Amino acid sequence: MNTLLSFWIIGAGRFGRIAAARLTKKHPRASFLVVDKQAEALCQVGDLPVETRREDGVDFLAQNLKTAGAPSFIVPAVPVHLAFEWLKKKLAADYEVIKVPVPEEVRRSVPNPLPAPETGRLYTSYATFVCPDNCPEPEGICTVTGQPRKGFLYRDLQEIKVDDFLTLGIRSLQLAPGVGGYRPEVLWAVLEKVVAVGAEKNYLLSTACLCHGVLDSFRLAGLHC
Repeated sequence: MNTLLSFWIIGAGRFGRIAAARLTKKHPRASFLVVDKQAEALCQVGDLPVETRREDGVDFLAQNLKTAGAPSFIVPAVPVHLAFEWLKKKLAADYEVIKVPVPEEVRRSVPNPLPAPETGRLYTSYATFVCPDNCPEPEGICTVTGQPRKGFLYRDLQEIKVDDFLTLGIRSLQLAPGVGGYRPEVLWAVLEKVVAVGAEKNYLLSTACLCHGVLDSFRLAGLHC
C-alpha cells in the first residue's frame, strides 16, 4: 500500500522538516516532494529520502496540482492559509478575491478567537496553551489536560451559519503525530462550489484539525462584464 502513497509537503521550515522526518519514517516506501522558495530551508531536509523543489509553495501548488497525477496528500507547512491562497490563484482569471471582515457572530461562536493582522482572517483553537508538536490527536480527550474534548473544531467551523455567507471547510487529517494534511480532492471540491456560486455570496473558508484552525472571510468581484 505504501508504494502507492505520495506526499507534497509545502514548506521546509520547522514544521515542514518535522513532517518530512515523521512521514518518511512512517511510510518508507512512499514518495515525497518538499517545496520551498528558500534553498537554505531545503538543505535542512537533504538527509531525508525526499525530492525537493525550490519554488514558492502557493505558486507551485496552483501550477502543478492537477486532477490526474495528484499526490495522495498535501501537507501545508507554510505561514499562510494554503487552501485559501491556492483558491485565489485558481480564481484569478475570472475573479478578484476581496477579503471582508470576519462576521462578529463568527468571532463570538468559535473557541479562543485570535484575529490576524490582516482583514478577514481568524485563528481559533480549543487549546489555551502551546500543544506538543507530536500530539497524536486522540478523538476522545486532550493529551495535555486529560479532559474530554469540547468539540471537533473542523466540524464546528463547517457548521457555522451566517446570512449571505457560504461556509466551506477543509479537515486537516492527522497523517503522523503532529502532522496534518488533506487530499487534493478536497481542494477541487471547494473550488467547484465557489465557481458554481460565484459572486452571489460571501464566503467563509476554514482549514482545521480537531483542535486548531484558520478561517478566511472573503467575497468575489467579477473581472469581466
